[in-house]
Amino acid sequence: MGGIRPYEPGDAAQVVALHERSMLHGAAPSPEFSAYLEAFYGKTLFTHPWVDDELPSLVYEADGDVLGFVAVVPRPAVFEGRPVRVATSVRFMVDHADSRAGMAAAALHMRFVRGPQDVSVVENSNALSRRVWEGTPGTVVLPTTSVSWTLDAPTVSTTDGWGTRPADDEEMLARVEESARPYDWQPRYDAGSMSWLMGFLESAHYRGELLRRVVVDPRGRVRGWYAVYANPAGYNGVLALRAAAGAAGPVLAHLVTDLREAGGSPRTVGRLQPELMSALEALGATVSLGPWALAHSRDPRLTTALTGNGAYVTRLEGEFC
Repeated sequence: MGGIRPYEPGDAAQVVALHERSMLHGAAPSPEFSAYLEAFYGKTLFTHPWVDDELPSLVYEADGDVLGFVAVVPRPAVFEGRPVRVATSVRFMVDHADSRAGMAAAALHMRFVRGPQDVSVVENSNALSRRVWEGTPGTVVLPTTSVSWTLDAPTVSTTDGWGTRPADDEEMLARVEESARPYDWQPRYDAGSMSWLMGFLESAHYRGELLRRVVVDPRGRVRGWYAVYANPAGYNGVLALRAAAGAAGPVLAHLVTDLREAGGSPRTVGRLQPELMSALEALGATVSLGPWALAHSRDPRLTTALTGNGAYVTRLEGEFC
C-alpha cells in the first residue's frame, strides 16, 4: 500500500530521478539543467518567499519508493480587496512504469485540491492532466490563459522615438502593481518576493536569458513592459507582457527586436490577451489551444473571477515560479 506525506529535503534525490524518468523519458539532462533540478527540488521548494507549513509539497510513497510528486507553491492574491490563498501545482508527476501510477496520480490530485487553500491552480497542464482536473467538481478552465500565440520570424520595425530600458526589481514590482490595479483579482508581491522571483527566473539559464524591459514613447511615458526568455534553442517564452491602449503594436515590435538582438530564437510564444489580438494578427501570429490552465475552488465566486476579464494573471504567477 502507498500513502501521501509532505515532501522533505531527503526526498530530493528520488524526486530528481522521478523527474528524469517521467518528464525526460529517461534521457540524461544537460549539466546545466541537472544543476537546476537539484537546486529546485533540494532547496528552492523549502526556501522561496511563500513557504507555508500548511501547504507543503507532497509525495506518494510505497515501500520506501517515491512513485509520485507534486510541488505545491502558495501564491498570495487579492480578490475585491480581500486576501486569497492560492496554491499552484507545479511539476506534478508519477512513475508511469509502476502499476500503481494511476492510483498515485488520483490520490495526489485529490489531496492537493482538498488542502486549506482558497483556490488551487495548474498553469501548464497537458490534455491528460486537464481531464483529471475537469473530473473534479469545482474545476474550471481559464479560457484566454489556455490559448497560446506564436510568432515565427515576424518582420517588424520599431516606431520612431520609441525605446526601451531595462526594468530592475523595483520597476518590475511597480509595473505589475500598476497593471493589476484595474482588476478585481490581483497577485500580491512585495519588494522581497519580487526580487526573489526575478533572481530565481534569471538563474534558470537553460530557458535562456531573461529580458526585462519597459517600453517608452517619444515623451518618455511608459507604454508597456515585458519579461521574456530569449532562448536560442527552441522558442522564446513570454512570462508577462502588457501594453497601454493603442500601444500593443510598438510594444510587440520592441519585444521582437530585443529578442533578435539578444540572440533568441525566431519563434516566440506567449499567452493570449485580448488587448494584443489585433496587433498579433497584424504580425501574422498563429494561435493554439494549450497548455491548459485550470482552477479549482469550493467558492464559485473565485473561479468565476478567474474565468472572466476581471483577473490579472500572468505566467509570473504560474509554473515558472
